[in-house]
Amino acid sequence: MSIQSTFRQYSNNPQLKAVGMYTFANFFNKAVSFLLLFYFTKVLTESDFGMLSLFNTSILFVMPFISLGILQSVNTDFFKLDKVEFQNFFSTSLIMSVCVAVITVGVLLLFKTIFQQKFHFPVTFITLIPFIALLSFINEQLVILIRNNQEPQHFFLVNVSRLLVEICIAVFLISALHYGWLGRVAGVIISYFLLAAYSLWYFKKKGYIFGKIKMQYVKNELLYSVPIVTMQLGIFCLSSSAVYFINYFSNNLQMVGSFSVAATFASIVNVFCIALLQYVQPKLYHIFSQKVMDTIAIKRLFIFYTAAMILFTIVLIIALPMVYHFLLKKTYLPGLQYCYLLCIGQLFWAITWFFFSWMLYHKEKRKILLLSLSAVAVSVVFNWIFIGLYAALGAAIATIASYTVILLMVMLFVKPMLTAVLQKNTI
Repeated sequence: MSIQSTFRQYSNNPQLKAVGMYTFANFFNKAVSFLLLFYFTKVLTESDFGMLSLFNTSILFVMPFISLGILQSVNTDFFKLDKVEFQNFFSTSLIMSVCVAVITVGVLLLFKTIFQQKFHFPVTFITLIPFIALLSFINEQLVILIRNNQEPQHFFLVNVSRLLVEICIAVFLISALHYGWLGRVAGVIISYFLLAAYSLWYFKKKGYIFGKIKMQYVKNELLYSVPIVTMQLGIFCLSSSAVYFINYFSNNLQMVGSFSVAATFASIVNVFCIALLQYVQPKLYHIFSQKVMDTIAIKRLFIFYTAAMILFTIVLIIALPMVYHFLLKKTYLPGLQYCYLLCIGQLFWAITWFFFSWMLYHKEKRKILLLSLSAVAVSVVFNWIFIGLYAALGAAIATIASYTVILLMVMLFVKPMLTAVLQKNTI
């Protein structure tokens, strides 16, 4: 068989086409968003970036409470429930999220004076943050259902279209009308609103909404949401909460913006970590599933994974000065020192995920809950201490310190496996 005919055979394979569309859609979104960072650093000021960072971080903070554990439940119950019961569950869960979003607006209004004085939040932020979080939640549900319905072309069009609408609107409002950070926010709002409207049409067409509202599903989701929300809150505190503390102690949006850009570059380490885990984690779970655990295989996987992460982090750190000097405005240069430390923190977080896989596989709910609560406490304490002393540099130090403590805690929780691997015995 010729190379051309072989290529044609595989390119026409429906499964390979589906995988290619899912992969390219995710890659396209991440790549375009990252490349546009260079454009936005040219046309927006550090203060604009600081305001955007506070806005985006607030959405991330609110999102777990609005989504509860519903996204995970929709993903699994789609296959477990019959059509009528799934319609009831989906309708109930959607109403729950709308109610939480309304409650969130009320809570934010109670503290609006603090948000305005300490974080420079416009009054419109108070209603926009829960609203956009709700729209984002609805869009996530659409993506999950499209994927579960095995509609890869639809998945591709939805993901790419929303991003292109957001970018085109933002670029026009910023470059043509000089709206600054407001143009960026407007692009997000309009794109999410349009896709949410389409999502509701899709849900109606598929028969997912207008079912019965059942208290049974409300109770189940509220109970299930506790560990999920706590875990997401812990991750948020570790990865995103520093900008609040920087702005609180320094009252300097320029510093917040400079730190946010540095954190964005450092997050590349996490992107590589997630990609690598797609290969490592299934192999790790296969080893865990065996009656006699092959600890030598785990050790080899750990060495491969850790070495790859360290090498990637080193290469990124070496490349960062060139990026800062040649692709960004000079005003962002002070953030380079934060970026080095944040990359190291992300490396520690990546190693943590390797051991955390053990806890996820064995569904160690109590340990995961304890770890999540500890992550919140550790992050808040370290941010308060170090940012209060050293401002943005303290935020980077606090990040490394927090990730180190969580890494040590995870290693303590998985001590039986870790001991066996180090001793090269089987358990």
